[in-house]
Amino acid sequence: MSYYGSRMVMYHGAHGGTVFSVGTAIALGGLIPEIDSESMEGEILDILCGEVEFKDLKFAYPLRPGTIIFKDFNLKIIAGKAVALVGESGSGKSTVIALLQRFYDPIEGEIMVDGVAIEKLQLKWLRSQMGLVSQEPALFSTTIKENILFGKEDGSMEELIEAAKAANAHNFTSQLPQGYDTQVGERGVKLSGGQKQRIAIARAIIKAPRILLLDEATSALDSKSEVVVQEALDKASIGRTTIIIAHRLSTIRNADLIVVVKDGEIKETGSHHDLIQDPNSLYSTLANLQHSQKYSVPLSGSTKCTNSNIASISNIDINNSSTQRLSMISQSSSAHSREVGRVKVDHRDPGEQILPVPSFKRLLARNIPEWRQAVLGSSGAVLLGDVQPVYDFSKGSMISAFFLPDHDEMEGKIRIYVLCFVGLAVFSFFVNVIQHYNFAAGQFYR
Repeated sequence: MSYYGSRMVMYHGAHGGTVFSVGTAIALGGLIPEIDSESMEGEILDILCGEVEFKDLKFAYPLRPGTIIFKDFNLKIIAGKAVALVGESGSGKSTVIALLQRFYDPIEGEIMVDGVAIEKLQLKWLRSQMGLVSQEPALFSTTIKENILFGKEDGSMEELIEAAKAANAHNFTSQLPQGYDTQVGERGVKLSGGQKQRIAIARAIIKAPRILLLDEATSALDSKSEVVVQEALDKASIGRTTIIIAHRLSTIRNADLIVVVKDGEIKETGSHHDLIQDPNSLYSTLANLQHSQKYSVPLSGSTKCTNSNIASISNIDINNSSTQRLSMISQSSSAHSREVGRVKVDHRDPGEQILPVPSFKRLLARNIPEWRQAVLGSSGAVLLGDVQPVYDFSKGSMISAFFLPDHDEMEGKIRIYVLCFVGLAVFSFFVNVIQHYNFAAGQFYR
């Protein structure tokens, strides 16, 4: 582009800005996905009931065409009902939501909404009929009001407050000094996890979607926040077709239908009561696994039975991250009491083995066998990080060369920048090889 563009400027009277714009358009054109999210083509249904059907679906991600995620996947979701998808990580649960939103098209089969294949529907309209609440809410560095109104830009303040109340977000927002004009910070850093999630729910509710998608919406929350957020989700799902992706079985007990997915195939369907009755079902296995993981590590302190304990036992939770965190905190507290509080009473069991505090020097010593690979890999990573700034500088300088009045000077500089781009390509290839090869070799030594 650089060389040919300079020829167009020197000998054909082209403008430098036009050459750059055309070149950029050509480069970006190769990155355009087949699914055009801005396309206005397709049908728009006058009334959307929300019935969803996956019919004879076969799918593999474009970057992994040899790994089939779904094969003959069939699922029909009745309008207004809540369906939960559960299963092991990597079984294809979240892929269902990605396909329904048409981020990808299946290899074979159809996805239908109210009996119409989604590729025949206008994509922008289709996505506007869906509300998504994911595990990590995407909040923008602006006010609570603006974050909620991203769901409906022309929404009124009354609609906003109504959505916030439905999401259990109105009370805590009203108590803030600036109310709905409070800045949430980058990615919502000024709010707690539960507060961010409730704002994301309000943003989904204000759209008044016919289809509500919940992708592990409470899995990253503590028990107290989970109760509040789950109550908001239960309110939001009333009267809407709801698809729930969950690891915590406590969040799906009241779903109209539970679908157990394994290796991209539907293995079991039914209500919580029906599936849990069969001790040999996959659902019961997941429930028992979660139960054993959650209570296999005793918590320090009182073992008195409380209301929260009873709720935790009755609401089966297959995500053991909370247990792991509590275990780590307990271990950290024990180590602290050994080092700092010599007079503090030690409540450990007498037979418990006291492990030495990890030493940084010891960790370095364990990495001696692959120190060469670590140094070379890190050096390759540093050098690779220099490629983009040099490329941007050369690109900006090349653009300025298009506007030089002296054609000889322009030709000389363009030649330098062309050679620079070629050199950067070769350099980037070798430092990539150095980085990835040595880091992979370091793992081999382990």
